[in-house]
Amino acid sequence: PIALSAVSNATLMQLNYARHRTDKVILMQQAGKVLSCVVYPIFFLLLIYSREFITVVFSDKYGASVPIFICSILILPVRAYSNTTILQNLHRGRLINIGVLLDLIVALVLVVPLYYLMDLAGIALSFVISTYVQVTFYLYYSAKLLRVPMTAMIPLKNWLFKAFFFALLVLILHFCLSGLKPLLSLGIAAGITGIAALLILKREMKTPSQH
Repeated sequence: PIALSAVSNATLMQLNYARHRTDKVILMQQAGKVLSCVVYPIFFLLLIYSREFITVVFSDKYGASVPIFICSILILPVRAYSNTTILQNLHRGRLINIGVLLDLIVALVLVVPLYYLMDLAGIALSFVISTYVQVTFYLYYSAKLLRVPMTAMIPLKNWLFKAFFFALLVLILHFCLSGLKPLLSLGIAAGITGIAALLILKREMKTPSQH
């Protein structure tokens, strides 16, 4: 949360100096590239090592909570986009408030049926889905205000590459380290994934933004 907040605040400050909408779009893409270096490795590590993570942090007695944990972390990928940054920059507080209300309404509508379908995991999933709806709402209006397509606001190719890379990396590590104890396997995988994320982040910080 600290890293995501820091990037969002830094982007918001830079947006204040960006006069043209193309500059704002480039800043949002760069923020997305930086945030994905944090969000994606954490997401795939926790997703693929979900059972080991629960076992290490709590105990193997909490194995039944793994589906709930998986549903909860599905919210992480959308954190690679600074949801309200453009709307804050353009002083569209009303749209931000509508997004918050939309998030709440969708969650309340889904929570009961998903609970009956999936038990406690359904409750977690209802809030994940509502967040995706909220982020799509913010993305739509941010793009509309800047008069660009929604896809121009996010570095889609960059995200797809990182998703594929980190998913494959963690899957290989999980397979190769499966014979070790959960704590050791998770620790080694986290260390290697963290190093890979830092190297990619370093490259992203040096690469000039292009639109």
